Amino acid sequence: MPEPTPGLIFLILAHNEELVLQRSLGALTGQLGAHDRVQIVADRCSDRTAALARTQGAEVLLRNEPAPPGKGAALRWWVEHQHLDAQQPVIILDADSIVRPGFVLNIRSAFRNPEIGAVQTALNPVSALQSPISAVISLSERIDQGFFDALRYRLGGSVRLRGTGMGIRFGLLQSCVPGLETNVEDLELTLLLAAQGVRIHALSAAFLDDPKPDDPGLAAHQRARWFQGQIQTILAHQRSTLRILFRGPLAWSLMHSLMTKPRTLFFPLKTLAIALLLIWSKRAGIMTAAGMLAALLAAHLTVECAALAYALLTIKDKGAGRLALKGSPGFVWMWVTGIALAARRQPEWLRGRVLRLIRPANESIRQSQ
Repeated sequence: MPEPTPGLIFLILAHNEELVLQRSLGALTGQLGAHDRVQIVADRCSDRTAALARTQGAEVLLRNEPAPPGKGAALRWWVEHQHLDAQQPVIILDADSIVRPGFVLNIRSAFRNPEIGAVQTALNPVSALQSPISAVISLSERIDQGFFDALRYRLGGSVRLRGTGMGIRFGLLQSCVPGLETNVEDLELTLLLAAQGVRIHALSAAFLDDPKPDDPGLAAHQRARWFQGQIQTILAHQRSTLRILFRGPLAWSLMHSLMTKPRTLFFPLKTLAIALLLIWSKRAGIMTAAGMLAALLAAHLTVECAALAYALLTIKDKGAGRLALKGSPGFVWMWVTGIALAARRQPEWLRGRVLRLIRPANESIRQSQ
């Protein structure tokens, strides 16, 4: 007999999100079953986030005490205040994520399998305005999800968690959240689950719209957070990283996905490394380890080029593909700006909330950030 249908908990960690929360909750609540729940952590909010969430039928938990900023800290706080069964599925969403029809049904079906501990749903990158920056970000997401994650998953490996649309059983969350020490909780959770040998399943049938920045400044903020988080994660989780590296090629691929961003920076660095290794190997006069490593790097770069070609050839909107290529130089500059921001100590955490024009019911158009 199949496992009974589990009730799901949808968790949104929100800091001043009143302008985007109404639409996202409206899309979600219409799909909920009788035993499903939506919980909002109103994290040090100074707007109407909590009141708006209550009008939409969500349970609201107020986090007001002085505490570290970021979703990782808010997630740790939420877990510490819960007493749930270890098998309880928890689905973490961003406040501006818009779930597509069938989203909840597909997640419920996945978690009927007791062997599944963690899933990542499919993210559809969207932007309020079509711009070169948003087109490149969307293309990058298409390459990551549609090529590298998909290939690794078909070979038996994990996909990486992406910050929203993450489904994890409560027991696994309990085991991971004490180790959350950075502002990139999705990267840390992926690493900590991989270190435990937990496979993160790709749930490609469950889609949500994931707003992306169309403003270069906000996009640079997001990249600064990611780049800084990469360094912090490596320093904070050295033992977990070593455990993953001993798990073989699929684990190496996952670590590469987590730690070698931006590709626009690492691609030329890898090319330079190949040239230096070949020079070293040629001087030695024999096929040395340097030559073998150069061959492996060359093969990897070939795969990355194939992934880019695949994404451009299969994209439905050819205009968006051309716009992405046109925006590539600006994308490189955005990463350079983000890295410079990451290198400086910030008085408060950099937010990368996408600017969107929305029209709440009976209200004029307002801009959210």
